[in-house]
Order: sequence, then C-alpha cells, then structure tokens
Amino acid sequence: MHRQFHIFLTDSIWFFRHFYRFGSVFDLKKSAERKEKILKLKKAQQETYEYYKDSKKDFRTVCSNVDSILGQGRTLDPEQKQSQSLS
Repeated sequence: MHRQFHIFLTDSIWFFRHFYRFGSVFDLKKSAERKEKILKLKKAQQETYEYYKDSKKDFRTVCSNVDSILGQGRTLDPEQKQSQSLS
C-alpha cells in the first residue's frame, strides 16, 4: 500500500512539473483574469468601432447636405454605392 502511494505521488509530481513548465496546468483564477482582460479589450474595440462607424456616417451626411445646399450633384464611388444599397 505504501509503495503504491509513493508511485502515485511520484507520478503526480512528475505530471504537474511537466505540464506546469509548459503552462498547461489549468488555473481557474488565472483563466478568469484572462477572460476579464479579453472582455475589456473586446468592449473597448467595439466602442472604438462604433465611434468611427458613427463618425463616418455623420461625415457622409454633412457632405451630402453641403452638396445639396450648393446645388452640386455628388458622384459616388463604387464603395459608397455598395454601402448605400446595402443600408
């Protein structure tokens, strides 16, 4: 019985040393911290995307209003035509 426990303990120590060295041991606290960090980054990137998306839309609206006030027809490039047709 004592010998079996010793073998089990030796194998367990080897397992944890081997996988800890390569960073494969699952650590719930570190995993939760990484998840929070990734979610904060995702939220910041989403907010930045939304800001620039709204800015681009506002810029196009202003350009369109200025063109209509000046009485000039504005030619759209293919990218703008496609985005307007999808909207």
